[in-house]
Amino acid sequence: MKEARDLFEVMEDRNVVTWTSMIAGYCRAGEVNEGYCLFCRMPERNIVSWTAMIGGFTWNGFYEEALLLFLEMTNYEIRPNTETFVSLAYACAGMGFPCLGKQLHAQVIVAGLEYDDYDGRLSRSLIQMYSVFGIMDFAYYIFKKNLNNSSVQSCNAMITGYVRTGQLEKAQYVFDISPIRDKISWTSMIDGYLSIGQVFQASHLFNNMPEKDAVAWTTMISGYVQNELFIEATALFLEMRAQDVFPLNATYSVLLGASGATANLDMGRQIHCMLEKTLYEFDLILENSLISMYAKCGLIDDAYNIFSTMVSRDLISWNSMIMGFSHHGLANETLKVFEAMLESGCHPNSITFLGILSACS
Repeated sequence: MKEARDLFEVMEDRNVVTWTSMIAGYCRAGEVNEGYCLFCRMPERNIVSWTAMIGGFTWNGFYEEALLLFLEMTNYEIRPNTETFVSLAYACAGMGFPCLGKQLHAQVIVAGLEYDDYDGRLSRSLIQMYSVFGIMDFAYYIFKKNLNNSSVQSCNAMITGYVRTGQLEKAQYVFDISPIRDKISWTSMIDGYLSIGQVFQASHLFNNMPEKDAVAWTTMISGYVQNELFIEATALFLEMRAQDVFPLNATYSVLLGASGATANLDMGRQIHCMLEKTLYEFDLILENSLISMYAKCGLIDDAYNIFSTMVSRDLISWNSMIMGFSHHGLANETLKVFEAMLESGCHPNSITFLGILSACS
């Protein structure tokens, strides 16, 4: 961007296109503030300029700024286009404003832009928006209306929305009629069935999944653990490794949780050894999982060794150590960790106080 900016600054004949190109470039590079500074300097703006900036805010997670800029645009009586509404739909979803989302949809209809959705992006954004809100009747209305032009993203938004709202039968229906299914489609359905304890149905889908990635394997392993099927979870992990699928950090974290829940120290240590061989450094979630696993397996010293070498700690880290000491009847150590927690500025919660009370009783 530096070379482009240098060239832009020495241009004698800058027009709306060159200004907008620079703004869009900055936003794509994640330099939204720089893009907005240029936008404010623009001597003349058109709908493409406004939309580029609104989209830049949206795709970088500045949803409120995107919506405020749209309101400012309306003061200049500039009519939004399809691309403007696409960005605004995602911004409304990101902000979690159903009422504003419905008003936005109404403006789309009044402007007649729902018939100008040649590539299906507008309908996809509205489906995604309503799915995030959990307003699945509206989402399905748009989905059904554009069924012949539906994309895998629209289908996935419908499936995810139905799963999130507990409507598994409707999610399965959309899954069955989807012309194209990707890994997200399959994994969303598997996760949905696991969330309500229908492990057999989830396992059936998983076994029929044409191509499984690490996320799908981890979802199924996690589902087994959540439903206390620890042997099945371990067996599936071994199968995952046999098929040369590299586990995610989340995979290891789930299995460490299973090791702790069953006090299976051998499995916990094996996973710890795998981590040391494959990872240069552990993230916070893995460190917390190791602390919890060792504490539940009776090796409180090993748990504390990991805790004491952590570069940063969150509430879960402190609570895991406090509960670990508490379960082993080590009241003094529990209180020392609690004091250190307060000194660090981390605020305790109900789990923290439960550990303190248990240790002192």
